[in-house]
Amino acid sequence: MNRGAARQRIFHTKHDARQFLALVGEGAERFGIELHAYCLMTNHYHLLVRCPYGGLSRYMHFVGSHYVTYLNSRLDRDGPLFRGRFHAVPLATLGYVHHVGRYIHRNPLAMQPPVALDAYEWSSYGYYVDDHAHPRWLRMDHLLAEHGGRSHYRDYVEGEARAANPPWAWAIAIAVDELVDDAPLRMNIGRTVAVALVDTVDAGDRENVEDWLSFPSPGARAQALKRMRQRRATNPLVAEIAARAVALAA
Repeated sequence: MNRGAARQRIFHTKHDARQFLALVGEGAERFGIELHAYCLMTNHYHLLVRCPYGGLSRYMHFVGSHYVTYLNSRLDRDGPLFRGRFHAVPLATLGYVHHVGRYIHRNPLAMQPPVALDAYEWSSYGYYVDDHAHPRWLRMDHLLAEHGGRSHYRDYVEGEARAANPPWAWAIAIAVDELVDDAPLRMNIGRTVAVALVDTVDAGDRENVEDWLSFPSPGARAQALKRMRQRRATNPLVAEIAARAVALAA
């Protein structure tokens, strides 16, 4: 995932989006990347990829650098387009992969005016739920097979699904990306937000969060909570990010 610097637009026209997707596909074939889902929004994008031979950094550099060169030339501009290096979050389990695919495909729900998910042109979701030709570089077999076909996948994405084992690390990373623009703060707030989940989640999820945090001792837990609450008292963004992470993980 990546976002425009200062939240600026990175896609201005349909041709821009087509050019970006062409690079996504060309790079996937060049570097042996499996691309399972994507969504392009006005000022950011998400890709769900698997790298069986490595090469993620080379792939993302290829896509990003070629797109910036194209857009700067078209708009007669210079300077950075993206906020920084792309942000990659490893997904530890198949359940996490499906949860993230669902999140990516639900991104257009935030648009105003509202748009039907299957009608949004710049997401892979339409290919998943409608049986029409898709780009050869888009791999749909894994997500569809897990859910038993197109109609069941639609139910999963558009329904009120809840993760049995929430992907907390991913949810925090996404929440920080959405809400924090300051680069140094993005780098050091994640652990504080993770601890803040203890105070944020429902009682039924608290044990799950504590198991994930793996405090080495009750004393370490008490000290971590004390530091977090002190930081939260001076920076309300901690609570805002934690609340967003809980919503994303649901």
